[in-house]
Amino acid sequence: MSQTIRYPHGFVVCSPFVASARRITDPVVIFEIMSDDSARCDLVTKNQEYAAMPSVRRYFVLAQDAMAGTMFERIGTDWVGRLLNANSILRMPEIEYRSTAGGALRVRRSLSCRTRPRAGRLTAPPRPPHRP
Repeated sequence: MSQTIRYPHGFVVCSPFVASARRITDPVVIFEIMSDDSARCDLVTKNQEYAAMPSVRRYFVLAQDAMAGTMFERIGTDWVGRLLNANSILRMPEIEYRSTAGGALRVRRSLSCRTRPRAGRLTAPPRPPHRP
């Protein structure tokens, strides 16, 4: 995997979380909102990078203009993609979450982790400072 640092739109981490952390190395679920400009990077480059990270169980690429997207999930040694629409049932047993895709788009502040004793947190990563 490359050493590229990514800034996803959201992620879930189940290890102890430090709000001031500048780098997260073990996300469990990652969310990206896809635009026309980011489609190739989100669906190809980032998808390959996230699939290579053992901690990542699911990667969601959501459309910004429709209740649709693609979910990639780790099933054994396979990385499998599945199309989503507003009525798709999302199951994320790693964080004990189940909802329709439409319901998942509502922000959840706290999710519990099944694989770790601490609660997971849906959060947006820190952004680097803007440089003119």
